[in-house]
Amino acid sequence: MTTKELITQAEHARRCSVSRKSVTIWKDRGQLVMVDNLIDFEASYKGERWHASTKKVFADDVVQDAARASAEISANVRRRQAGPGAPVTLSRGEVVRRLRALDWTQVFDWSHDAQRARALAAAAAVGLQAVESYADDDGHWGGFQLRNVALMERHGGLCFDAIAAGYGFELEEGDVLVESRQRLDHPDDGPDDMADPITIRLAQLPLLAYPFGPVHQRPAGKVA
Repeated sequence: MTTKELITQAEHARRCSVSRKSVTIWKDRGQLVMVDNLIDFEASYKGERWHASTKKVFADDVVQDAARASAEISANVRRRQAGPGAPVTLSRGEVVRRLRALDWTQVFDWSHDAQRARALAAAAAVGLQAVESYADDDGHWGGFQLRNVALMERHGGLCFDAIAAGYGFELEEGDVLVESRQRLDHPDDGPDDMADPITIRLAQLPLLAYPFGPVHQRPAGKVA
């Protein structure tokens, strides 16, 4: 008769390349075979997808689904980019001038659902995809990651360089708005940057205008 290999939760986490928190979640969900406070490793681990580390699952998805994901990403972002008015090409300086004229002039719905929708649409307006993850995914803080759609299309799927911000999926809705706006209006941009051509739907500029939250206040001395 084969002797059961009973191991601690910490050892199970090491063998599966995940955090102890993930093992605790699996235990609470009844996905592990427990003997008292120890785990029957052979009975519990059968190579299921949820046992793999986030890094491994992430890499497998990129390799296996790159073409499909790229097509879906393009379609989803273009749907969000679609809106009233045709895209126009202006200098970045002119786009920023119009954007700043909209700052602090609007009233927004600050509910979670409304702000989530605004963040997704604002990211898409500047060629980014806001991808959301949840806190119980191993290695993720529970928030958004921003990805550069053009780079993903160029490389046939997700690559390291295409991650624009939020490597650990730690961005909140307001962070997504800040990062998206800075694609147009970054504090480090100079005159040469402002001369670059930008193609955008002007009807989407209000998404990127301040304020970015219910307690976001106009800096002292700034006027509309």
